[in-house]
Amino acid sequence: MSTTVETTPAALRRAARSWPEREAIVDEQPGQDTRWTWAHLLDEVRRFAAGLVSRGIAPGDRVVIWAPNTRHWVVAALGVQFAGGTVVPANTRYTGNETLEIIQRTHAVAAVVAGTFLGTERIVDLVDAAGAPT
Repeated sequence: MSTTVETTPAALRRAARSWPEREAIVDEQPGQDTRWTWAHLLDEVRRFAAGLVSRGIAPGDRVVIWAPNTRHWVVAALGVQFAGGTVVPANTRYTGNETLEIIQRTHAVAAVVAGTFLGTERIVDLVDAAGAPT
């Protein structure tokens, strides 16, 4: 039994090195099936993490993810970790008000929000909950 402690980013880099062409993600959505290799997943995660850092996300920052379980959620969660942040998952059944409360209570500095989910435009719900002009 190994007692080596490995971070999630290190584990993803190791998987991409060990099995670059093996499937890591299979995301079957209506009209669009996606299959990504470990190497491709690592590239997507690095790109997302770079975007977070360019927007000011720093190590230790909390980032809420309010999205369904798709490849996008995986990339967001891993990207937050690559940027040194902490993932705060928000249940997809939450309302905009409930998600805003999660953001406030956790002192999250950012949120990754799905577009339309279950017939509702999530970002509009969140903006409305915050009382911000649309």
